[in-house]
Amino acid sequence: MKQTITPDIFSTPQGTTITTPTGQIILDPQQGADCSQAKLIIITSLTTNSVLFDPQPLPCPLYISQELFTLLQKLVATDLLPPLKHHLKIIPYTYPLYHDGWTITAKANEDGLYGALVLLLTRPDQQKIGYCFRFDQGGIHNKRIKKWKKWLKASNISHLLLGQSMFSNEPTPLMTYRGWQKHLTKLLAATTTTTTFAINPWKIDQVLQLAKTAQQHHFNVSWQPQFAPVIAYYQAHSFVAPENIAEPTANLVQVTTQPDWDFRQQTSPDLLNQLAVQPQQLGPADQQQFMTYFAPAQIVFLP
Repeated sequence: MKQTITPDIFSTPQGTTITTPTGQIILDPQQGADCSQAKLIIITSLTTNSVLFDPQPLPCPLYISQELFTLLQKLVATDLLPPLKHHLKIIPYTYPLYHDGWTITAKANEDGLYGALVLLLTRPDQQKIGYCFRFDQGGIHNKRIKKWKKWLKASNISHLLLGQSMFSNEPTPLMTYRGWQKHLTKLLAATTTTTTFAINPWKIDQVLQLAKTAQQHHFNVSWQPQFAPVIAYYQAHSFVAPENIAEPTANLVQVTTQPDWDFRQQTSPDLLNQLAVQPQQLGPADQQQFMTYFAPAQIVFLP
């Protein structure tokens, strides 16, 4: 099913395409999408079948956030991911990217994973369009959502393109990051010996928080051998002053099989399978609040 949004923008389940004088700009294409006419591709949100993981090189530069670029580097360097064959480039925050009369500006987003983006697309006629394939209001960086909503509203956008999969007709209880943290603290407080856990490596911020909370509860955390260098890098670059933690009295061991507890994360040893994370959907009440902020006529749901 092809959905036409403006004369030069259309969307399908395989991605959103912008037609320009010399080719196409494609946002979040999935494997199987026709990228033969693409002049640049932007990935704002990861999925298991993202074209980013296509084994064949893409015909044009593929733009991602600096956070995602760094994470992919670390995962490839530790053989958790096979080498990517694409021409990857970093799209900076706030500073516009210009292509064929279009201006594309990126901001940080929270979609439950790491390095997500939201875009402001300015057409050659200066009409402005917001694009956010998915977001998670219960995430660790939910303030980013408030910031980009304010930014897009102030930009006087004509359309706001949102992924339909985030919205539910049924009431959905929102599990917030604070709720996740309370759950983690409760489980650690009830454990005094060695226990195991599985956590999603694509959620680096949650991994760092788990490590910090475990230390505060006197746990020695043991990571899988391949993942240990990745977490060590992020701990060294977290810019958080080390705390004086007492000697550990228990052990917390990362596993890839079914753990004692998993914090609602995927536990498959296949790293790409762990991207199968659906952001928490917005029920009718949350949708109404969102629609009140933006004019309902502006909202376009993407397949």
